[in-house]
Amino acid sequence: MIVDPGLFERNMLAIASRHGSATADRLRAASACPSVGFETAPDGLLVPSLASGGGRSCALHSRFAPGREAERLAAAQSVRGFYVFLGMGAGYGIAAMLAGGLVSRGVVVEYDAPVLRAILERIDLTQVLTDPRLLLMVDPDDRELGTMIFERFVPAITGDLVTVPLRGRIDASPGPFQGA
Repeated sequence: MIVDPGLFERNMLAIASRHGSATADRLRAASACPSVGFETAPDGLLVPSLASGGGRSCALHSRFAPGREAERLAAAQSVRGFYVFLGMGAGYGIAAMLAGGLVSRGVVVEYDAPVLRAILERIDLTQVLTDPRLLLMVDPDDRELGTMIFERFVPAITGDLVTVPLRGRIDASPGPFQGA
């Protein structure tokens, strides 16, 4: 698969303009993870996967219908609130939830800059990354995460706190996400 350097730059422009220099710097300094693979699902969407130690790969979304999976995920939500997305993946579920109108504010927490870098080089995430309700945090430490929650989560304004794990991402590397 040919990598479009312009795609990565468009994604990075969206990140730099909305998500702070620490996030942009961490992604620019990272090299794309060679364990990230991509396949095209029958519905035409690109599905990233992470190779595991046993030679298997863990798809971050449905290999057959990631668009429909995202719609089902969004339809399962019924609470307006502050959404914490654990893992970005290709952003299909996040985009569907943003379109559903229940996300008053939110944060995407991704604990592996090289994995996200590989995805940003191949998938256009500008729609998600430019949404003013959302903040992307890459490899945040506990202090950064705590400060962000303190500054952005105001229950009377933002509503309930809702956590949405990207199951394939969590399954591929559960350790870092346990503390989020």
